[in-house]
Amino acid sequence: MKDTGIYRAVDEFGRFVIPKELRRLVDIEDDKDSIDLYLNGGKLYCIKHQSQPNDLAISRKIDRLGRIVVPKGILKTLNFDIKTDRFHIFTEGNKVVLIRQPLGCVFCGNVENTI
Repeated sequence: MKDTGIYRAVDEFGRFVIPKELRRLVDIEDDKDSIDLYLNGGKLYCIKHQSQPNDLAISRKIDRLGRIVVPKGILKTLNFDIKTDRFHIFTEGNKVVLIRQPLGCVFCGNVENTI
């Protein structure tokens, strides 16, 4: 795992941006490639679409700004709240990995009783 310290919000349409540095690292080209999304435990994996179909993955096109749309069903499975949660983004080999991270205190990380 290569921790990037990058966190991204998801907008009301389920879109978020995979950082350009990570797209280059895993050889994903904007407005050309598709991404396969699949869940494993509490992690959402994004991998460049393979020519062979994968029954477990949902394929999404990446737009010219590096955004992909995460289906509402996946967000619901992760208990993701677009108002208070972010994705912590890192890489594992040729995969971009996303983990739900509730927004909390920047000093202590506490997500409850924050001011």
